[in-house]
Amino acid sequence: MRYLTFIVRFARSWGVLLVALRFLLVALCALPFMTSCARNDRMPPSIAEQNKPSPEAEQWLTIAEDEGKDLQDRIKAVQHLERLKEEGTVPRLVKLLPNSEGYFTLRILAALGEIKSPEALPILEKMYHDKDHDLIGQVRSALSSAIRECGGDPHARR
Repeated sequence: MRYLTFIVRFARSWGVLLVALRFLLVALCALPFMTSCARNDRMPPSIAEQNKPSPEAEQWLTIAEDEGKDLQDRIKAVQHLERLKEEGTVPRLVKLLPNSEGYFTLRILAALGEIKSPEALPILEKMYHDKDHDLIGQVRSALSSAIRECGGDPHARR
């Protein structure tokens, strides 16, 4: 009889142990999923976040867009944006076109050519073919080059 009670007690404790082990196994398997959902740094960035300018680019864009700033400062800001080559800066750079300051326009076109974003193509092509814009030689050449760099053909009519 004593032997039988020992077996029953052992089976009960072993059953509890198996349940505890099963719970632990499930928890360990689910742990990577729970931590990746809780921590945003492991989640891939959304498309909107990928195309958002970095804080540094944001500072340079603010200077480039400020018409109250000195033209030389605005040109330097666009040159910095050209070096950064961030696609998130394209929508705001194309809004600066066309500009009455020829060299400023050249720098913007050079930056767009360096970034090589197809997103800029519609605006660049429209500007190239628009009869309302009287483009001087250097600007027309830079515009043509920027269109090619972004994957377009400046001579193709759309």
